[in-house]
Amino acid sequence: MSTPALQLHLPIELAREPTLAEYLSGPNAEAVAAVRGAASGQGEPFIFLFGPPETGKTHLLQAACLAAARTGRQAHYIPLGRPGIAPDILEALERLDLVALDDVHRIAGQPAWERAVFDLFNRLREHGRALVTAAAKPPDDLALGLADLRSRLHWGPRYRLLSLTEPDSETPTRSRIRIRIRW
Repeated sequence: MSTPALQLHLPIELAREPTLAEYLSGPNAEAVAAVRGAASGQGEPFIFLFGPPETGKTHLLQAACLAAARTGRQAHYIPLGRPGIAPDILEALERLDLVALDDVHRIAGQPAWERAVFDLFNRLREHGRALVTAAAKPPDDLALGLADLRSRLHWGPRYRLLSLTEPDSETPTRSRIRIRIRW
């Protein structure tokens, strides 16, 4: 005689891909519109986002790449300063429609990285491609050794992302997915 299978109900929420639609813009609506334009190929080709942690910089960069890909455009998100990546990761990215570089502040003071990002700016401009960058601080406050890179970070609009107020951050409760595990 077999024993009945034991079922556990786990309240697990699956990770969602970040989208521009689910970003709560609040006081950052102009920045979101600019990122949306860059993702679609209709807006400013160079955008710089900055602000304190938890303002959604990474979300916006990843969502821009996803939005671009959903319209058939090629895009790539790169978190700078992460262990295991080297400046050569930026080679040949001018073939893409959109490049998103996160944490630009992490490469400040590293000549090889600064030169690689500077060269990427130039190649993207030459090929008519878009670049959205993000950092903790505005370009003038970054400890960049390469003045030409600082000037490239000023090529397009710069947006300071602000934290949401309590009313801005109220959202409907997300549904949870229940997974049954049989033992």
